[in-house]
Amino acid sequence: MTGWTLEGMLIEILNMSLTASVVIVAVLAARLLLRRAPRIFSYALWAVVLFRLLCPVSFSAPLSLLGALQNETDGRGHMEYISQDIGYERTPTVELPVGVADGPVNASLPAGNDATSVNPLQIWLYAGARIWLLGVAGMLAYSVVSMCRLKKRLTAAVRERDCIYRLPDGGTPFVYGVLRPRIYLPSGLSEEEERYILLHEQTHIRRGDPLLRLLAWAALCLHWFDPLVWLAFSYSGRDMEMSCDEAVIRVMGGGVKKAYAESLLACASGRRRIRGMPLAFGEGDTGSRIRNVLRYRTPGRLMLCAAAAVCIALALWLAANPASSSGSPALAGETGAETDASQENTGAEAEGAEGTGESADTAGGGQAETGEGVDAAETDAVFGQRELLEVTAEALADGALPDGSYLVRVQSFSESRRGFDRYLADGWDAEHEPEEYPFLALADTCVFLTNRSMDRADYGEISYEEFAELMRQGENQYYRQVACELQGGRIVRAELDSEWYAFGIFYEPLYPEDSVGDMAEAADMTVEEFLAEFYTLDSEETRDVSDRAEEETVEVYVGNAGDGDSGVALVRSADGMILDTEWAHTARAGWNNLYVGELDGTAYLLSVTVEDRETYGAYGYQVWRPDGAGEPRQIAGSSLSWNSDVLYNENVFRQWADGLAVYLENSHLILGSQEGVIRTEKVNEADRWSYESLRGYGAYCRKN
Repeated sequence: MTGWTLEGMLIEILNMSLTASVVIVAVLAARLLLRRAPRIFSYALWAVVLFRLLCPVSFSAPLSLLGALQNETDGRGHMEYISQDIGYERTPTVELPVGVADGPVNASLPAGNDATSVNPLQIWLYAGARIWLLGVAGMLAYSVVSMCRLKKRLTAAVRERDCIYRLPDGGTPFVYGVLRPRIYLPSGLSEEEERYILLHEQTHIRRGDPLLRLLAWAALCLHWFDPLVWLAFSYSGRDMEMSCDEAVIRVMGGGVKKAYAESLLACASGRRRIRGMPLAFGEGDTGSRIRNVLRYRTPGRLMLCAAAAVCIALALWLAANPASSSGSPALAGETGAETDASQENTGAEAEGAEGTGESADTAGGGQAETGEGVDAAETDAVFGQRELLEVTAEALADGALPDGSYLVRVQSFSESRRGFDRYLADGWDAEHEPEEYPFLALADTCVFLTNRSMDRADYGEISYEEFAELMRQGENQYYRQVACELQGGRIVRAELDSEWYAFGIFYEPLYPEDSVGDMAEAADMTVEEFLAEFYTLDSEETRDVSDRAEEETVEVYVGNAGDGDSGVALVRSADGMILDTEWAHTARAGWNNLYVGELDGTAYLLSVTVEDRETYGAYGYQVWRPDGAGEPRQIAGSSLSWNSDVLYNENVFRQWADGLAVYLENSHLILGSQEGVIRTEKVNEADRWSYESLRGYGAYCRKN
């Protein structure tokens, strides 16, 4: 889930509880299988339940109990029976661990209503999340009260030696504490009883049972609504105590079983027990423990090995998630971790193939293929060079979208149904009933692609799980653009324009503009006449900034064409041909900062735009060289737009800023109009637009 909300936390807890409930039932069955084995093995299996109750993710394996039940992961290591977007689905559905229960549950879920601002299920989730939180608060309040009462009672205890304390008013023996556990013994114990009890309690401490019991109590507080979790808490406590009893007999020999059983009975007779607090657990369920002690037989080595093997196999089977058929893809939204190889180097290496016009390698080492046999050229052939149709009410009039290539502005993506259940359509209005809103389903063979790079075209094939994660990341945006190809009423190809969409980051293609030429044409002048009329030559330098086998002159002009101060940067070939013109104006919409730089022996032009309007804005940069005919050949380009709906992640932004820094560090300003001031001094501005200077925008974004 992208952003933590109380409702989202409840859904996460419910998914964990459903998974754990299946495992609890399996452990209860396994206890029967291991009933003649030492209790330490069944006690160990409860650790898997604890893991499932507290950890939302797990590893994948071919053999898994959940896989045997035909469950699937969501691609992020989660078992997601209830999707995070269920409150926004028009037809909400769940996929429970046991499929036969899906029908009755789904039939009871209220359908969404497009005519209302809030779906009924959203109200259910809102109320349920607060009831759940009240239950957790109640459990914690009970813990605090119990703790205070116990601490008051313990003030009368007298320390005898080490961590052993004596209670003068009697009671059952117990262990209290986690970091510094203490053993509390009642008065009136015989020397033999005390030996047994001390060994029992010291076994608890040595195995770390106080910490495990605290974690079990924390799990019970989070999953208080699940009766199976209460059952697991009770049975795990029994197995814990019985396994300690067995440890005492193994150390002291089978001849002490009768005396030990009598000591258990004596401790339980007429004495108060410590209840309810995980930091202080005493001796309970005396009858079952006595029966277990009397029939306990020290196991042989063969039985121990067999039981251990069964226990390990069961633990792995219960802890593992089903293996995904598409493998374990790297999470598109993971930050602070390694990205794919194409992102390892954020700078671009402009190839110095003079006069050839060949494309330069871009960030991270060129147009490397990603995915399985899908590269940028193939993607462009399908979408980049084909006009994408708009989704209109007329196109949807027959209840389905005709085959073709569309730009779909998705507002709601249903993972459980695998498709788009809400999207924008030109001409759509509130009079349409929800059932008239056609569901756009993804074909089973649908191919998913995304641009993995921040500053170049690097499209690659991704798995459905990666696609769903990227859609989930952008769920707080008004819509998410997806280029879709429909065949037979189903989407067979879905392409996302950026892997970094949720963070406001896109590869920005270079769109050639000739503002100076347009203004000159409007004034019925040539470019030279226009510059001579309104501008003054400020500076010039000679650099090999094009793909021609010669050096060009970079000329900078400043002036006023009647609409405010502005500047023009012009690249002129040796024979006088104008290869490039760039414009910078003091008007806010025209702020632009132009640089000339050189990286690995190849010169380039760099444009940086910065717009900061306190609560929203955009940063962007373009790197290019004119080719032999004067057309711009892009090296890199990226934009970062931000507002309160965009995710902010420090590592993602650092990666974006580092990409810009490579070019800024190797360039100098030739013309700038930032903050409405024309500047032409040849200075390096790597510090001005550095990661440190720009990072403040994150205060206005949602935190990831």
